[in-house]
Amino acid sequence: MNTEQDRSGPPGTGYDADVLIVGASVAGVRVAQALRAREFSGRILLVDREDRDPYDKPPLSKEALRTGDDPTPLLGPNFDVDLMLGVEVASIDLRTGTARLSDGRRLTATHIVIATGSDPRKLEALDAAHPHYLRTFDEANRLKQALSSAHTVAVIGGGFIGLEVASTARALGLSVAVIEGSTHLASRALPAEPAQLVADLHRRHGVDVCVQTTVAEVLPVDGSVRVRLSDDRELTTDLVVAGVGARPRYPELIGTEFPSTRGVVCDHAMRIVGHKKMYAVGDVAGWLNPRYGRYMRLENWTSAREQAVVVANNIVAGDAISVASVVPYVWSDQFGSRVQLVGDDDVSGAAVERTAIRGGGHLFTYTRRDQVVAAIGLNAQAEIARIRQQLVNQSVQQQYR
Repeated sequence: MNTEQDRSGPPGTGYDADVLIVGASVAGVRVAQALRAREFSGRILLVDREDRDPYDKPPLSKEALRTGDDPTPLLGPNFDVDLMLGVEVASIDLRTGTARLSDGRRLTATHIVIATGSDPRKLEALDAAHPHYLRTFDEANRLKQALSSAHTVAVIGGGFIGLEVASTARALGLSVAVIEGSTHLASRALPAEPAQLVADLHRRHGVDVCVQTTVAEVLPVDGSVRVRLSDDRELTTDLVVAGVGARPRYPELIGTEFPSTRGVVCDHAMRIVGHKKMYAVGDVAGWLNPRYGRYMRLENWTSAREQAVVVANNIVAGDAISVASVVPYVWSDQFGSRVQLVGDDDVSGAAVERTAIRGGGHLFTYTRRDQVVAAIGLNAQAEIARIRQQLVNQSVQQQYR
């Protein structure tokens, strides 16, 4: 890898790249890796606002909070890519392939890939509690230090990140409360019945799970935080962790051309609509998934990597030869158990069959017109792997070329 310091040139001069990747997320890094694997010989420039070599982020809510070890690098030292770290891309002109950096420099590229990921949603109502958010290694390290001196923690938001933090905090011996405003935990990912199994898992391990409950007020008191809930309960906690969702990070890059929650709108080949040499991948991308015939925006590791390979294929070929017919797949590790979801992320109206798995696991299989469309498992790894392969092997009914 070549860092910014390895290159000469006065500030303000342009830096020409064949491919400019904005964001060293797993999706952005995977684009670079897939390009080189396809013997792409052009110059690749990867720009990221963090002043740290690209790293894997799933461990941040788990191992990083326990050990504090440096994150797992995504690129080897000899990988052929130029890095600009600790500098942000302030804006992109998709028409000209020009990017302006936060320090005033301008970059030009034949292809631009937006892989900026997402930023955590922040709640002003929690500001007085100085809550911890979790998206970067530095944030994980600060949270680890706070956990080491705390006895109690309130996790605001019962999504997977919040639940993984709760699991880790309990393993460290802290008293934990999870406050979730929806009717059940992980409501964006799980239907009510499998979510109840996850809630039961947390309660068995001593977590105070509060659903259909929101934060009415937070008040710092003598080094602690008093949290008043919508049901008039009060909790006193040493620290607050907020995990209330995320927003794709792009409006400041390309303006407000697309709705802020939908992501950068892309076609079936991950090309930004109206710009055939510009792409988006990962959390930031909302794309037309030909497998389901509708737009999706997924915030998960596996989909990001699969989209990245599609982008690399199309850059090398110079055409949309590859389409992102992704089968969504998500997993979450909590209290030594694994929650997995595979298939259509919208199972409304689907028939569901629940199966007990030997060893205490559970499998929920969702079907439409006698065809499996999705599955959710708790400690059902073998069954989920089988169904995932079955879904991948199903023909894509709609191919957009």
